[in-house]
Amino acid sequence: MFGLREGQFPARRGAGAGIHTKLSPAVQRMSATAASMVSFAEAARLLDEIAGLTVEAKQVERTAERLGREVAEREKMDVPALPVRPTAYLGMDGTGIPVRKSETAGRLGKQPGGAVRTREMKLVLVWTAEARDKAMALTLPWGRINLLGQGG
Repeated sequence: MFGLREGQFPARRGAGAGIHTKLSPAVQRMSATAASMVSFAEAARLLDEIAGLTVEAKQVERTAERLGREVAEREKMDVPALPVRPTAYLGMDGTGIPVRKSETAGRLGKQPGGAVRTREMKLVLVWTAEARDKAMALTLPWGRINLLGQGG
């Protein structure tokens, strides 16, 4: 089996090698990556064929499952609780805007004879209604705009 030799390697423990396995961190990553794509037996065969590493299928399985549990635990810790946000609304509309003839070349329009005078433009607006009866507040990354009256 390829990996760490017998003895103590304290610096490597923090890098993912140590008590649970004799595989180096790099071999652990290769084992887990291969095992995520094919069966454990096929992953062991690939490690031997591609990297010249003799790792048993059971060791590939243990390594992949242990690393998977560690990743799942880390993901739980790294996800902060999100604050409750007010309801966001999305409004969208499209309209024709006049353009130069060079911008409509090769396009067929709605005018008689297929003439094209406009291109469609979409406008999307996102807002939150924080004060329902007083005003409609438009919250943007750079500030807040009150629409329809005096906001609260």
